[in-house]
Amino acid sequence: MIEDIKNKENVMILFLNTFYGWGLTPSEDEFEYYDAYGLSPKKVKSVIEMKFRDTHYSTMMLEKMKYDHLMSMDEETLKFYLVQDPTGIYIFWLQNIDKSLLKVNKILCPDTTFWGGKKIEKEVYLLPKEYASILILNTK
Repeated sequence: MIEDIKNKENVMILFLNTFYGWGLTPSEDEFEYYDAYGLSPKKVKSVIEMKFRDTHYSTMMLEKMKYDHLMSMDEETLKFYLVQDPTGIYIFWLQNIDKSLLKVNKILCPDTTFWGGKKIEKEVYLLPKEYASILILNTK
């Protein structure tokens, strides 16, 4: 399972670097709060957390803990959250989202620590897809 996710992350990094001018490298630490780091297309230091969903939802779930860790990084680093689902790729520029618009939700989520199928309650933000700064939509 983890290997499959890493493969998807590497393909996404290659896609963004090749077709959109990013300069990203995969994170070396699998427990880091982002999956890639490097330069944005405008050559600004950036990090991206990625999620790959098999189902499309009207909002994109981001764990509050991950958001908090990303936002605690130095101000010069741009923080992005990327979600790929069957409808396309949504990239949220986290610094540009007004935090007062975000509401903490408590949701039962799979416990990914041991991949045992157990669910635990997590605090999450549900980001409307309209908050995405970059959209790469499937046309099928």
